[in-house]
Amino acid sequence: MNGFFIVIEGIEGAGKTTQAKILEKKLKKEGYDVLRTREPGGTWLGERIRRILLYSSKNLSHKAELALYLSARAQFIEEVVKPSLNNGKIVIADRYLHSTIAYQGYGRGLPISEVKKFSLFIAGDVMPDLAFLIDLPPETGLKRVKGLDRFESLPLDFHRRVREGYLKISKEKPFSMKVIDGTMGIGEISEIIFQLTLKALRKKYEARRS
Repeated sequence: MNGFFIVIEGIEGAGKTTQAKILEKKLKKEGYDVLRTREPGGTWLGERIRRILLYSSKNLSHKAELALYLSARAQFIEEVVKPSLNNGKIVIADRYLHSTIAYQGYGRGLPISEVKKFSLFIAGDVMPDLAFLIDLPPETGLKRVKGLDRFESLPLDFHRRVREGYLKISKEKPFSMKVIDGTMGIGEISEIIFQLTLKALRKKYEARRS
């Protein structure tokens, strides 16, 4: 694939979406062809599943929840990510397979090894070239959100488990992420992400030319 795949992760209120928008704007200013998208979402199927996962008043079993996320991702990869990367675009995704491991594995308590296995099966060879984890205490993140969707309204202990999961998998290949202090200002965080992204882009494109 000729493109470059960037993923931005974090707990509720970490500022992922804000940072994805800023990074998109900065990269476009540098002349890069960029597609910003989100997970679950980005496709006709993903957006419908997103509404069920985040706003349904019906109870979902943890396994059903996992299956829905994986279904949305399978469509997302085939319909959005692969074609964009094959066309040389930089794809910025707000969440990817790391979220599934952190939320459905560590948060919901499903077997971690099984969640990882299923997640890798769906992802196939479409793994991020660069992934960021914006880390901050859940107490801080939850104060920033409205608490209206199914996850934002879950107990604090759930979000603590999710954060712990994120930090654990950030050190594990092939899920490794660059951890950024989410308590810093938006501008500080965005500049760190931008500079690390430029460095990774130059390294990849220089390697192609050699």
